[in-house]
Amino acid sequence: MARLGAGAARSGRQYRELCEDRRGGVLRRAVLRHGTASGRPRATALAGRPVLVEHVGPAAATLLLPVRRGSDRVRGGEPRDARPHPSGGDRIVPLTGFTIPRSPGGRASIVPYPPWHYVGDFLVVEYWADPEKAVSCLPAGLDPHPDAGRCAAVFADWQSCSESGGELLDPSRSQYKEVFLVVNALLDGEEVTTCPFIWVDRDFALTRGWLQGFPKKLGSIWITRTFGLESPADPGVKAGATFGGTCAAYERRVAEATVTLERLSEAGPTHNDPPIVNVRHFPRLEAGRHDDPAVHELARSRSRSRVVSPVWEGSATLDLFGAAHEEHDLLAPVRVGKGFRFTFGYTVDDQEIVKDLRA
Repeated sequence: MARLGAGAARSGRQYRELCEDRRGGVLRRAVLRHGTASGRPRATALAGRPVLVEHVGPAAATLLLPVRRGSDRVRGGEPRDARPHPSGGDRIVPLTGFTIPRSPGGRASIVPYPPWHYVGDFLVVEYWADPEKAVSCLPAGLDPHPDAGRCAAVFADWQSCSESGGELLDPSRSQYKEVFLVVNALLDGEEVTTCPFIWVDRDFALTRGWLQGFPKKLGSIWITRTFGLESPADPGVKAGATFGGTCAAYERRVAEATVTLERLSEAGPTHNDPPIVNVRHFPRLEAGRHDDPAVHELARSRSRSRVVSPVWEGSATLDLFGAAHEEHDLLAPVRVGKGFRFTFGYTVDDQEIVKDLRA
């Protein structure tokens, strides 16, 4: 059993300062003892057991230090919670999982480990908002675009899965819909977009969005579908077909759009084409530190394995409605451009942190 004294290091920083062998590795099947008189940890062989930690001192408490295995050495990971083995034995079971809730088997997490694979049908409406109001929605670290009011509204009907693909056989965990607005901006002179408002209809998609910096809120979203049949109930992907999308939040309509297809598009949408840079923001609840967030940083989305269908374009309409506790109508259109419909897929397992905004 791993034992740490009451005053033992618990944070990642304290743990790194305490465990000097974390960088050099320790022998497999060893007990790592902290708190010795020499001030340095010692490794002692313990056949048939995992790497555990013992703090020499009073008021011992249990803590399991997971390890990353190498060729003949192991490296200590960050401290993890530990629980008795469900069989009642003396083995320690770490709580695992990519997000909360972490559990012994790791299956309870709202969001599984990356990679995440996505595919979805998109309606995109390019438009312009009031330039001053659009600029007011930009986060710190981004500068106004020369065409400051340039925006896009995106309605997406998604299906996603983790590497196992198991979600595809349990569709309630793979299908969701969302609506979001993007504003064009500059990052150190580079054209980018940022998403100040977004609604989604499933909790796993909301949590996954927060991890990436998308400020998702729950909403009710509906989008016209097509099934590839000649039927009055199926608009089809062809000239003259009209698709609609609606979004409501807290029982109030916040957005609606239509796109009428006219022709195949040569260029595709441009207002949402630049890389997207959002703010990952996680506040503290500790008294006196409510305005001192634990995380406040600009993050650039990264994706790979992109695939896209032929893109159709045509005329479009867009309305954004004011609602209690919402401010998205700051980006209400003053002029609407083209609309687009297409299907798009990609994979996410990485992100670039561009700038720490706490500095």
